[in-house]
Amino acid sequence: MGSVPLIKNWDIRICAILGLWSFFGVFLWIIVKKPQQQSS
Repeated sequence: MGSVPLIKNWDIRICAILGLWSFFGVFLWIIVKKPQQQSS
């Protein structure tokens, strides 16, 4: 299972980008959704 290494490279990049975006998105979403409401 190793025909096109480009797809694998892209897959890894997309995975990393998606992961970072998800983390950042959730963080920003929480901050925007609950602005200074739950002080840990």
